[in-house]
Amino acid sequence: MRKIPVTVSMLVLGIVLLGVISLGKLGTDLFPNLNNPKIYIELTAGEKPPEEIEKNYVDQIESLCMRQSDVIQVSSVHRLVRQK
Repeated sequence: MRKIPVTVSMLVLGIVLLGVISLGKLGTDLFPNLNNPKIYIELTAGEKPPEEIEKNYVDQIESLCMRQSDVIQVSSVHRLVRQK
C-alpha cells in the first residue's frame, strides 16, 4: 500500500471542501418565474401618416393593453413603409 503525501491529501481535501461549501451557497430555483408574455400588433393602413394611425388606433390599443392585470410596460413603434 502506497502512502499519499500529506500536502497532496490536504490540497485535494481543501478543493473538495470548497466545492461542498460553494454548492451549499449556490442559489438554485427548480421552478423559476417564466411569466414574461409579450404581444405584437402590426397595423397596416396604406398611405396614412403615422400621426393619424397613432391618434386613431395606437392610443386605443395601448390603453386597452394597460388595463390588463400585471402589465408593466406598453410601448409602440411607428414607421412609414413605402410600397414599391
